[in-house]
Amino acid sequence: MSRYDLDQIGDMVAQLVGMVGKNNEKLDQMDEKQSKMDERLSKMDERLSKMDDRLSTIEEDMSIMKDDLSATKDNIEFLIDRQYATEKEVWKLKKKA
Repeated sequence: MSRYDLDQIGDMVAQLVGMVGKNNEKLDQMDEKQSKMDERLSKMDERLSKMDDRLSTIEEDMSIMKDDLSATKDNIEFLIDRQYATEKEVWKLKKKA
């Protein structure tokens, strides 16, 4: 091999080493971006988990409210029936008098 051939091979090796270095830099940048994305996803998962907990609490509260409203409705219906019965008795007493 001539000196010229060795110089060309040396230049090619230097170019390859430079390309490998650039690729490693790009890979490092991509790893950094991936790490940031993973952090964001982790934070989003935390937020979603908190929102899910809040939603569960709201659903439980709504169920309790629904039960309370149902009981209130039953009480109102009972009071209306009682008032109607009382008015009926008063009417009967007035009719007898």
